[in-house]
Amino acid sequence: MSDPLESLKQLKYQPQPGRWERLATQPPKRRSSRPLLVIGGLLAAALVAAGVFFGIRPSISLPTEIVSNGASRLTALTPRWLEVGTGESATVTIADIGTVTVDEGSRVRLKQTGPTQHRLELERGTLHALVTAPPRLFVVDTPTASAIDLGCAYTLEVTDAGSRLTVTSGLVSLAGKGREVTVLAGMRAMSAPNRPPTTPVSLDASAALVDAIDRFDRVADVTALDAAVLLARAQDAATLWHLLPVAPPAQRAALIAQLTAFVAPPAGWADAAATDASSALMQAWWAAIIAFEPQAAPTK
Repeated sequence: MSDPLESLKQLKYQPQPGRWERLATQPPKRRSSRPLLVIGGLLAAALVAAGVFFGIRPSISLPTEIVSNGASRLTALTPRWLEVGTGESATVTIADIGTVTVDEGSRVRLKQTGPTQHRLELERGTLHALVTAPPRLFVVDTPTASAIDLGCAYTLEVTDAGSRLTVTSGLVSLAGKGREVTVLAGMRAMSAPNRPPTTPVSLDASAALVDAIDRFDRVADVTALDAAVLLARAQDAATLWHLLPVAPPAQRAALIAQLTAFVAPPAGWADAAATDASSALMQAWWAAIIAFEPQAAPTK
């Protein structure tokens, strides 16, 4: 085998005299591992930051069944968005407290699950919840409000115009933008972008009453509030109760009189209590309204 140094000497461009010989006799240098450690640390930090920024928590999930054209497959609802395709439905088992069925065209994900709370997010579409659990254990967030389960069955719809909550059993709170309303069975409430939830109304309320409530909610039209008081039936007692904390003082007396005609206020009632929905007296009146079952109007 020929001498490497002799071969190098045959190259056209030569280094300074004696350089090849000096390099050949030097011991090899140890390659530093510091750049690799730095790169590895940066990658680990980037992964942690990405998980925090995007809220990626792959360790939580809920069992989910997708049904499409009569066939079903098992998957899981996780913090990643689940898109329910055309002709499909998804049924999510919420631990041991109930189920949620998500309609086609919906986009939903899991935000939290555990002994203290189960929380979903519905970005668009429709879901139907059937839950039996302690109050506030199950929550569904939407872009405009949060539906807080108080032990019930309900339908929640999300469109570009906002959210619509319809309760078929029990009661559900709808909270957002500084207002929380409680929707009883047979009632509905809505929430629009950048607006608090509307006053709950009965599904069979007259169109005139619904319009009056809508006008008062949107622009605080006191004439609309006066009309709502006159149009309300005994079945609308919960609607009138929700109006008390937001009614102007000049309209409050007529509102209280009409509500009193349907459901008697608690002992010790005073008008001042109407300014705070969370006061003990207002809550006592609310409990009486929940228990109240108006008699059907006699037939002629």
